[in-house]
Amino acid sequence: MKIVKLNIILLLISFSSYSQSLERSVLASGGTSVSNAQGSLAFTMGEVVVSEITDGTTKLGQGFHQEKLAIVLGIPEQELVNIQLYPNPVVNTFSIDGLKEKSLITVYDMSGRLVLNQKGYLNGKIDVTNLSSATYFVKIENNEGVGLRKIQKR
Repeated sequence: MKIVKLNIILLLISFSSYSQSLERSVLASGGTSVSNAQGSLAFTMGEVVVSEITDGTTKLGQGFHQEKLAIVLGIPEQELVNIQLYPNPVVNTFSIDGLKEKSLITVYDMSGRLVLNQKGYLNGKIDVTNLSSATYFVKIENNEGVGLRKIQKR
């Protein structure tokens, strides 16, 4: 009998207690929205709000920091690791050693501007005589993967 009364009391207490309810929203530190005739897209970058306090004109959100953010932009490419550019620093021409198939060679300046493009390179010399003295990035692409190297033109 005592056990039945105790169970009824516990049951009544559990029905009369209140639990915390949180509304999901995002406290944004950046983002935008774009729309056209086909639809709309809105996004924010920030943290998830788990509590919000307001006085009618001002809102204060409290949340937690999301440490890991992964953005996948495409399928990872295989790194070409066994290639070497020589001589470096470069005076007029350089060569690429370690290629097994024809490759696309692109050279970029430090601001990312394409300054040289050579298709079908397998061996020989790449002429950079017309480039000014500076540091450049050389991108090598073929069916094996992609390699990125830095050269210094003198």
